[in-house]
Amino acid sequence: MNIEQIKEKWSLKEQNKQASVDMWNSMAGSFGEFILPDFNNDSFLKLLGKRNMLNPESLVLDVGCGAGKYALAIAGRCRHVTGLDLSPQMIEIAQQKMAH
Repeated sequence: MNIEQIKEKWSLKEQNKQASVDMWNSMAGSFGEFILPDFNNDSFLKLLGKRNMLNPESLVLDVGCGAGKYALAIAGRCRHVTGLDLSPQMIEIAQQKMAH
């Protein structure tokens, strides 16, 4: 596969954004049933710690945050975390979890 074929496959000529939102909304409930990961047992969080990617002054943007699993896990190690997601239901669950 050459670069032009790759670009063609990644182009969004006929993207249906509402279908994407609906799909992620439909999975929001199950995504919200997570156990908060920690830096001792989660490979992604271990990587962040090993590479010293977080500090008390860090500003973090979590794109595609879903129900907030990682945004909530790192919130105590940085100054501010902002989570973005296509799914309003995912964001609602993340906000509810953040409040508790």
